[in-house]
Amino acid sequence: MRLFSALLVVISLTAPAASFGDIAPANCNESVFKPCICASQSDVRIKFREALPKCGNRAAVILEGSYKSAFSVVLRDRLNRDRVIPPGFSHTCSSYEINVLGLNRCSAYKAQRVIRKPTSTTFCFGLRGKQMAKATRITIKLKDDPNGSNDVLIRQCLPLFSAKYDMN
Repeated sequence: MRLFSALLVVISLTAPAASFGDIAPANCNESVFKPCICASQSDVRIKFREALPKCGNRAAVILEGSYKSAFSVVLRDRLNRDRVIPPGFSHTCSSYEINVLGLNRCSAYKAQRVIRKPTSTTFCFGLRGKQMAKATRITIKLKDDPNGSNDVLIRQCLPLFSAKYDMN
């Protein structure tokens, strides 16, 4: 597994994701930021639900197989923001906690709860997808690099670039 992770880091830094084999190329450009994998080419092991009962009918990303050990998952808008406070999301965070620390509990776009099972990991968000309609993609951090900026990421577009629709 370590060799796989190390290989994935090298590939993500030196070659397009398509050269890895089971990760589709990131060729949908929904934003001013880096392109993401088109929803039509998404891996079936990456699922998005606009509302999932076990998440209190809030939006969720479900990762299966080799993706289930991902470090984190966030939703992002066209400007790469994950700290937007959509209407209906209540929190008691200070601007420091939101803008500097980026705490999960301060943003509906970040996972509020993580449910780990032997075959999958579910990341539950702060609101239903329809309430976060400006979210256009999922960013999955497969591995964290706490001492640098070499995090291994997958940028997955949402269907029609909106959190209103389920995927896979």
